[in-house]
Amino acid sequence: MKGCWTSPTPPASSPRIRRSPWGGRHVGHQGLTAFLSALFGTIDSEVSTEARFEADGHVIQCGRTRGAVGANEATFELPEVHTWTVRNSKVVAAHFALDTPAMLQALEGV
Repeated sequence: MKGCWTSPTPPASSPRIRRSPWGGRHVGHQGLTAFLSALFGTIDSEVSTEARFEADGHVIQCGRTRGAVGANEATFELPEVHTWTVRNSKVVAAHFALDTPAMLQALEGV
């Protein structure tokens, strides 16, 4: 994946947690920057990879994310999946999914 983000075609990020600060659809380099800024401005986390493989023009990564919410110090450990669409050795789209109800509970401090 190294070097994939240097593509002249901006990558897109489309996380599905719409009620989170980083949720919604983010398109292009500007969208990716907004997504990452909102994500890392809200939580401090590390992803551990359990599996990574290629399938149907995508790179799929499955693992767990562990961390804490900055505003309330709630901790979390959740399953997560990243799906990267790759064309001509460049990432052109990405989708990030995790255990949404558990993430929302951590964000709400429940």
